[in-house]
Amino acid sequence: MNYNECINWLYSFEKFGIKLGLERISHICKKLRNPQRSYKIIHIGGTNGKGSVCNFLESILVLNGYNVGVYVSPHLQRFSERFVVNHKEISEPDVVSLVEKIKPIVGEMIKNNNTPTFFEIVTAMAFQYFKDKKVDFAIVEVGLGGRYDATNIVEPMVTVITNVSKEHQKILGDKIEDIAFEKAGIIKNGVPLITAATGAALDVIKKVANEKNAQVTVVNNNFWKKVSGGVDWQEFLIKGSLKEYNVKTSVIGKHQGGNVTVSLATIETLQISGVYIKKNRIRSQQ
Repeated sequence: MNYNECINWLYSFEKFGIKLGLERISHICKKLRNPQRSYKIIHIGGTNGKGSVCNFLESILVLNGYNVGVYVSPHLQRFSERFVVNHKEISEPDVVSLVEKIKPIVGEMIKNNNTPTFFEIVTAMAFQYFKDKKVDFAIVEVGLGGRYDATNIVEPMVTVITNVSKEHQKILGDKIEDIAFEKAGIIKNGVPLITAATGAALDVIKKVANEKNAQVTVVNNNFWKKVSGGVDWQEFLIKGSLKEYNVKTSVIGKHQGGNVTVSLATIETLQISGVYIKKNRIRSQQ
């Protein structure tokens, strides 16, 4: 198969829409010998800011010498945007190689009337790609909701729920509490959680975290302030659990202060877990 044939094959599964459940993605990954267990994972859910947090975390970890994979969805312009390792998108030959590896598994599933969705296939490809590239960390963004999202078979070092607002209500529910419950489905037993959720959504998330003995770090607007900025940059003072940080970023929008704060809280949690991060490689990498 060439690259265009692979892309057309992948998109042929879009007609199957969204199917909730983890059985199909679990089956594919089992056949691939569970590549998602080959590296450390940061699992990121929430309504807004997921992409920014992924990018901030990638920058910090790469600057500290780690090989880092990032899986996001949907893509904006190119399919390859979904799979990134050390700031570099996946190549066309690598896409072809992954499709050729996963296609026989999918073919068997189709014969057994267990056809996977586009997102399930692509998620499995991402997990395999990161194993092939021998990443140290994979930053995995939730596709939709959380509890039944295909990414939710991972066993992360830390979980992030950026915030919660109403979205995809036909699937996730009409009430903010229902949506928060779906997003809280990515919380794992004993795995620390970072969140910027507020109000009723935060109450739901804390309840689920308590049931799973997951330590919760809540960040809000009191943890950061913008101290300066220009046309194409801004600087924030961030109050972390371990220290204060001055972070300069080229990403525009005052709300990015919250995303930087969530990212630094995540990095601090990794540090507490034994991940080595140089102090002078946090302040100005964004």
